[in-house]
Amino acid sequence: MLSLRDRLGFVRSGHLPWYAAQLMESDVCRRYWRRFGDLHAQEAEGDERAEHFTRVLDKAAKNHPQARPQQPDGTRHRLPDVLAQAVSSPATVWHQAPGPDRVPGSRTTHRH
Repeated sequence: MLSLRDRLGFVRSGHLPWYAAQLMESDVCRRYWRRFGDLHAQEAEGDERAEHFTRVLDKAAKNHPQARPQQPDGTRHRLPDVLAQAVSSPATVWHQAPGPDRVPGSRTTHRH
């Protein structure tokens, strides 16, 4: 569904990494990407938008805490300080903006 929304231009510029990170919160999505991510990359070859989409999802999958190797003490590698500050800063907190399907007047009714 995200790829369709991206392809149709409904994902605002710069928001794709956030959406990809949210997808990778799901164990099912991470397992799917682990199994079929390479296939997506092959299918995306030559399509600049699809290649970008695949790179962003691949990065999100690799950056998910459960994808990071454990340290000897059993903890996972932590985010670099700059990223940790950006994630925890109130100025960068994501708010759910209305999507194109939730904006009043965005749907037209066709009468025949």
